[in-house]
Amino acid sequence: MPRSPRVSLWRSGLWPLLFALGAVSAVVAWWMLQLAKSQPPKVGDGRHVESYGFPLAPLLVDPRPLVAGGIPRDGIPALEEPGALDAAALPSLGRRFLLPQDPVVGVQLGGQSRAYPLRVLVFHELANDTLGGTPILVVHQPLCGLVAVFSRRLAQRVPSFRVSGLLWNSCGLVYEAGDPSRGLWLPLLGRAVSGPAAAEGLSLTPLPFTLTTWQRWQARHPDTTVVQPDRQHLPQYKRDPYSSYLGSDLLRFSVFPPYPSQAPWPAKSTLLVLWPFTDPLVLPLAGVASEPSGQARQIHVRGHRLRLLPLPRTGLAELDPSEGPLPPALYVFAFAWYASHPEQSLESFRLP
Repeated sequence: MPRSPRVSLWRSGLWPLLFALGAVSAVVAWWMLQLAKSQPPKVGDGRHVESYGFPLAPLLVDPRPLVAGGIPRDGIPALEEPGALDAAALPSLGRRFLLPQDPVVGVQLGGQSRAYPLRVLVFHELANDTLGGTPILVVHQPLCGLVAVFSRRLAQRVPSFRVSGLLWNSCGLVYEAGDPSRGLWLPLLGRAVSGPAAAEGLSLTPLPFTLTTWQRWQARHPDTTVVQPDRQHLPQYKRDPYSSYLGSDLLRFSVFPPYPSQAPWPAKSTLLVLWPFTDPLVLPLAGVASEPSGQARQIHVRGHRLRLLPLPRTGLAELDPSEGPLPPALYVFAFAWYASHPEQSLESFRLP
């Protein structure tokens, strides 16, 4: 049988294509190398607290539950002066970006109203914003169930805050943007807990807010805006990365002291804490949240009339502002509050 004649690459005409592919590969490799050089090195190895470079002296909290959270510093990108959208502009983000029953943190300051959807905050944990002339910090930490709002205005400066990558009893520690040497802050306690900021006794002022549904908030505040999301994260906002974690009472990180097995509520049941932080009043929401939709619970505490209204399918309840001005408050899981206040009796956590 006669052999088929061999055809060289040169004579086949394929060499220009192979040359082009090689050139493109070289350009891409060079570009990726330059991009890697331009990125600041990540700080924190995800395992060792010391690798994050924060000052730990003085340390005003128990060091035992202080751990690395498995991500580097800034591994969760905080929102920085994100701006806001009118409600009419929401369809541009997709039909299911914000649904009527979605929980939102509603803040009203200086005649302005703004909603911060939890489905956005869960991917950022911190929103450094300005509303009605007040610089604020909106916090949502899913591991410990924390939702809180603070003024960022200190005596002589207005810092922004970033995610440190460290946890204390599963609650995130944050730091001042641009100056990690100032130390760490614990939003659960509203104060600095390590480094020079802790030595100075710095703390944040808690602000009133409403944790409600988008439908309820918009009905009460038809002129409300919505925090501008990071459009690069739009596909992520449609899912809940913590659904399996919230589906059980198992914790990912150690807690000291551990939550008592005989406690009257599950470890991840939500507490509403009023008037933090000098003399807090702790209200378990398990009973209120199980009430039929729309059935409110009236309570009278410390000279205030408060109305708790369950939020459908969330295990949460909102402080209804129709009864009067709201006090500063925060939401947090029972295990995290107990670990930070072991001196408080669980029997004191009750609805009046």
